[in-house]
Amino acid sequence: MKKTLGLCLLLWFSLTLSFSSQLFSQDSLRIYTWDEALLAPKDSVFRLDASKQKWESLPAELFTFTHLKSLDISKNRLTELPEEMAVFKELRTLDVGKNKLKEFPVVICPLTQLKKLMLNRNYITTLPACIGYFSHLKVLDLWDNPIESLPSELSKATSLEVVDLRGILFNQAFQDKWRAELPQAKWYFDLPCKCLD
Repeated sequence: MKKTLGLCLLLWFSLTLSFSSQLFSQDSLRIYTWDEALLAPKDSVFRLDASKQKWESLPAELFTFTHLKSLDISKNRLTELPEEMAVFKELRTLDVGKNKLKEFPVVICPLTQLKKLMLNRNYITTLPACIGYFSHLKVLDLWDNPIESLPSELSKATSLEVVDLRGILFNQAFQDKWRAELPQAKWYFDLPCKCLD
């Protein structure tokens, strides 16, 4: 009888654990809108879509979601990102596309676990040396920024699989150099211009 009861308890426990992990797994895949996230327990929000909020700066409440793995703040009116971005230590995907950034937001350099970084359709002209810190980065999307050059430190980002630099004029020598520098990456360029370095 005790053995049967023990087996039943063990089975019940393993089923409960399995169900809980499935719920957690499903919850971690859910993408919350900003309004939904404000009503949810902070530690249950892992993916947040706060695009198209017309934000000129990020609200303080955003930095209470410290377990974020994915953050979309694209299509706002942001000119810079604040130092508080450093709280997102678990962040893997960051989308800041279609904002008004004039400089690469160096405040995100400590977020070295990033795998996907989208900064397309901004006004960024250069990348800082800290781009080399992103050892896990797989996707770097910079299309349609007036990028003038890339720092040599980018070659340290050896996990890169995709670099999107379309919408920016680069000559053939520049394109060849970077394809050779990071040959494992798929580079997206427009047709080379006949411009000088």
